[in-house]
Amino acid sequence: MIKVENFPNAYKEVYVILQYMSKEDVNKISKEFINMLKQKMNKKHQFTYNPDLEFEEQNLLRETKAVFAYIFLNFWANDKQRKIIQERYRKDLIEEEKKKSINYPSVDIFNSKVKKTENIEYGKLEVYKEANIFTKVISRLKKLKK
Repeated sequence: MIKVENFPNAYKEVYVILQYMSKEDVNKISKEFINMLKQKMNKKHQFTYNPDLEFEEQNLLRETKAVFAYIFLNFWANDKQRKIIQERYRKDLIEEEKKKSINYPSVDIFNSKVKKTENIEYGKLEVYKEANIFTKVISRLKKLKK
């Protein structure tokens, strides 16, 4: 699960990994984004990148992978790759909506006039957090690999 509080550590990991990448690839990333990484990263976070291991084999935070997914989509992907990712994202959204409509049919919502209160538990609140763009991009990229 991606956690907002882990992003400063992820920014540090991304910044360290970018030091090992080619200047050509790093130069494709906007200066503003790199400055944001520098400013918001947790400088005390200890991270060692092993250039001998593949990216997937590194011990990275999920948030780090999400930031790299964002970088890929916005800075490194060509138009064809971007269209494929966006189309996959649209298809996944449509599938999710179909699943929701099967699990939660809307036909009975407005026909039911009697409120059911026997199963309500008071005192418990649930916080709803919408998945952020990084989570969505990572999940779409993983589905593309399959």
